[in-house]
Amino acid sequence: MSGAQTKRSDDDGDRDTPESLPAFLDETAHKDPAKRAHGEKPDDSFPSDRQAKAILGAVAGLLAIGAVWLLDETLPGPGGAQRFFDRGIEHYKEKKYDEALRAFDRAIATDPDFYPAYAVRAELHRRRDELDAAITDYSSAIRVKPDQPEPHYNRAITYLDLGDPDHALPDFAEYVRLKPDDPDGHLRRAEVFAGLGDFAQALAERDALLRSGPKSVTYLLDRAALRRDFGDLDGAMRDIDTALDLSADPYTRVRHGLLWRDKGDLARALADFEQAIALRPNDPALGGAPDPRPELARAEALRDGGRADDARAAVDAVVKRLPDYAPGYQQRALIELIALADAKSAAEDFATAVSKGYSHRYSMEYASIGAAYIEQKYGAQAAPIDDRPMLAADVPFYPAIEYLLIWRHIARVRAGQADPDYHDDLRRLGLASLTDKNPAGIPVRTPRGRRVIWPTQLVALFGNLTTPDVVLAAAAATSGDFARRLHICEANLYIGEFRLTKNDAAAARTFLQAAVDGCPPGVPEAAFARAELRRASEH
Repeated sequence: MSGAQTKRSDDDGDRDTPESLPAFLDETAHKDPAKRAHGEKPDDSFPSDRQAKAILGAVAGLLAIGAVWLLDETLPGPGGAQRFFDRGIEHYKEKKYDEALRAFDRAIATDPDFYPAYAVRAELHRRRDELDAAITDYSSAIRVKPDQPEPHYNRAITYLDLGDPDHALPDFAEYVRLKPDDPDGHLRRAEVFAGLGDFAQALAERDALLRSGPKSVTYLLDRAALRRDFGDLDGAMRDIDTALDLSADPYTRVRHGLLWRDKGDLARALADFEQAIALRPNDPALGGAPDPRPELARAEALRDGGRADDARAAVDAVVKRLPDYAPGYQQRALIELIALADAKSAAEDFATAVSKGYSHRYSMEYASIGAAYIEQKYGAQAAPIDDRPMLAADVPFYPAIEYLLIWRHIARVRAGQADPDYHDDLRRLGLASLTDKNPAGIPVRTPRGRRVIWPTQLVALFGNLTTPDVVLAAAAATSGDFARRLHICEANLYIGEFRLTKNDAAAARTFLQAAVDGCPPGVPEAAFARAELRRASEH
């Protein structure tokens, strides 16, 4: 046997001979020559030749990977921007937003004209509430592909989020020019003009929609709502009459009744609501149950017309049929509090409505996230607008959480109960930081989520975060003659209610009388103000 073979035997065949290693790896020969000379086994603390080869291979692999990475980062070559972009998309899907942002940065550094990276990085900046950075990226996307409509639309939306409608309008106009078949551009422009108080321009955009194709019930109802907000109730009625000629949809009949209510004619409103109840089909979205909106509208008219027991019975039927439908609890609670003076029952129903309302709010947010994903992937949606609005999104009947919180608070105070949830709910809605801000004067270039809009001022009042003067100033700043009148009416009503919660009946009477004098005659707030004024006068 050779010495090498003997050594393998001594080592149980587990290692190669040290002689097979390069000299610079044979650490044992340098560390203890005497042991090597006598054939002694080196310390196990030093690597064998097999281990060293494995280490060397691993190091070489890592060096190779590092070299590839370094080359990819410094000299990405053809298709490098796409590879970085694809990497960013994967990080985005995994919600690793910092990594996604770095990948999109590298894609743009590799190819400054790589349009997809600008478009998606802008969306990522929006998600991170970095709206000015999003504007910059949309502008770059427009520079690269000026004939693409989506960056104009998305930049306009971002300007609106910043409270900057003047810059949003030209982008929406360009979107309309580039994508004339999509009604969303006209709709958005109409909304912006209405928000600026420019009724003529807002109406012109609505007119353009109706001229662009067959008359749509939805567009007619939207134009009617615009006319109503600006005080043209007769023009609004003409639009709804035209809509009824096109469709016997019960919801359109309900809108007709609501306008009669706004004009102060509860008898005609009630007739419309009853006709809508007779017309309504069963709704598959409600498990085959009939649509409750006409019933709730009728109950509201019965309540305000002095028939509280009939109104309560009508709402009881809705709650029994749809136990998760928040508006049923809201309407019943208002009947209990305002018409039946049953504050304890009202407090319970308002609390249930708040709980159900939050569930609805979250489901709508998830739906909005899904819609945002579709819009991001395919651009602004061009699908035809359904002429039958979603039940859950119906503003006149689905209560805003803010109003529910206020009425729950009023009912609890009136029932002699504590309301420990109110400030927690303010934090839940992101309103806990209002103490250092003026709810009527937040700077316009403020992200939408941090701007204070109606009816947030009312919620802030009951949280002792603002003052009646600020609330009235915010109401007076509302665009649209009728809408402004309605907000001032609400402001006076709720300030009166606020003073009642503070046991200040004299001040309450002043504001409630202002509501009675100033509210449009048929709106629910007018009936509430009259009832509450009678109550305050008893104190």
